[in-house]
Amino acid sequence: MSQGFRGLLIAILLTALLAYQASRAAPRSRLRQTYSLAAGGVGLMIVINSLWLLGVTGGLLVNIVGFAAFGLLVGAVATLMLAYFNGEFQTKIRQVQAYTADERERSARKRLEHERLGSSSQDHPREPGDNEGKPGS
Repeated sequence: MSQGFRGLLIAILLTALLAYQASRAAPRSRLRQTYSLAAGGVGLMIVINSLWLLGVTGGLLVNIVGFAAFGLLVGAVATLMLAYFNGEFQTKIRQVQAYTADERERSARKRLEHERLGSSSQDHPREPGDNEGKPGS
């Protein structure tokens, strides 16, 4: 029974997160519709889980709510694809590309500095008898 409550809590948190994302999205955008439909679908899953915890299994009510939840989630996926094809993700994609370019540059600078420091220690030749060529050196 505790697993059912855990699932209910996760679904409530996910619904709250999706509703929050919907409120932050631009008005009348496909992305806002996506978050709203997904929040509605997960909200109906909360209803199904609650009915299950109350002992209501099977029956017409659970089936109708289940089909409605599935329909809302399929609608959310469809509007997500429409949002992508309408270019609503372009600003996010540019942000990710800029971040990865910065990280790549920072990593390259760090690697060059590491190589520079490593090569400066190799500039000093070893003295004879410094255990060259011996195992374990």
